Amino acid sequence: MLNKNEKMKMLNIFEKKKLILTEWDSSPESKKNFKKAIKKLKAENIPFIIVEKRLISELGFGNSNVFQTTFTERYNKAYLHISVDASGSMSGHKWNKAMTSAVAMIKACDMAGNIDVVMTIRTTHSGSRGYRSGGSDVPMIMVCYDSRVDKLQKVKSLFSALQVSGTTPEGLCFEAIEKDLIPGNSNQDSYFINFSDGQPYYGNSEIDYCGDRAEAHTKKMCDGMRAKGISVLSYFITDYDVSDDDYDVKAFKRMYGKDCLLYTSPSPRDSWASRI
Repeated sequence: MLNKNEKMKMLNIFEKKKLILTEWDSSPESKKNFKKAIKKLKAENIPFIIVEKRLISELGFGNSNVFQTTFTERYNKAYLHISVDASGSMSGHKWNKAMTSAVAMIKACDMAGNIDVVMTIRTTHSGSRGYRSGGSDVPMIMVCYDSRVDKLQKVKSLFSALQVSGTTPEGLCFEAIEKDLIPGNSNQDSYFINFSDGQPYYGNSEIDYCGDRAEAHTKKMCDGMRAKGISVLSYFITDYDVSDDDYDVKAFKRMYGKDCLLYTSPSPRDSWASRI
């Protein structure tokens, strides 16, 4: 049996969070206290080393097997915002592939357990007089899924009803959600993933949003995200083969950065996860 002093020393192993542990003897009480120490260290994610008592004498002979080691892996909490271009030009193959990739990301984040994910679609919305009637269209961005409040069932039951229409007010929509994006820091990683098929274009009776002006504004919004510690990754989606010399590709890279990805048929198996 352990005497009073020995009991106090054993309790100090986990009360003072020492990282080197060894069993004192084979008595039931010693083993019980030893297990308590290990349980508490594991609960608090404190790495520790167990020294095998019977092998302590071999330390001087270079035997590294006297240690039992426990490794604790820690990952930052992450925030992922997926934004999909829902303009009319995204119809058909491009829309199906973009949504398939987005849903795969949502599912992967749900399985990971420590990633909050929000998915939005952006387009334009017509007023009461109908599509583009009287210049009444306005930019629209809609939150389709937010893992912080929605269940995965929402994706299964409602996403099939999402359709494309309207034009492409890219930077205007990014500006609308600017304050809702969570900045990245040392404790949390933040990512913005964009699916789009080209340049921004939008207009009504009050604004003409296209060309160099719209590109510069979209770039400004992306640069603002990066300044807040948000990593930006954009997929350029097209039904035909493109090269770096194409005007649309050059414009896309000016807006979203040289590391944007060009895909004729993006797949949920693409390496987006490796970049995260």
